[in-house]
Amino acid sequence: MGMGPTYRAAVFLGVHGYRELDIWVTHATSVEERQKGLLGEWALPPERGLLLTPCSQIHTVGMAFPIDVIYLTSEGYILDMDIQMVPGKWGRLREGCDHCLELSAGRARALGLLPGMRLVFLPI
Repeated sequence: MGMGPTYRAAVFLGVHGYRELDIWVTHATSVEERQKGLLGEWALPPERGLLLTPCSQIHTVGMAFPIDVIYLTSEGYILDMDIQMVPGKWGRLREGCDHCLELSAGRARALGLLPGMRLVFLPI
């Protein structure tokens, strides 16, 4: 997954700061990086994620493993999630979505992520 910069993901807690998540996120921003995405990978380790920007819809056509997809606004608020999206599927277009975060299947629930939470990506 050698793409753009890598960030540490965190949940924004308002005046209380951040709760860091055990996720290192690679940011794919170019057309080529976003088109490749996770194609050609055999697995996504649970401590890794891929953030696609701009992005409001994803697919798992040609992928070898299921993923969780987190749909985010430009400010990082979780709009919606596709949990355990299996290979060969198209996600529906999410209105108001600017970023899609791809995680290993089951990871979103394990991290306690829910619609309405705000994610931030801290430079490392």
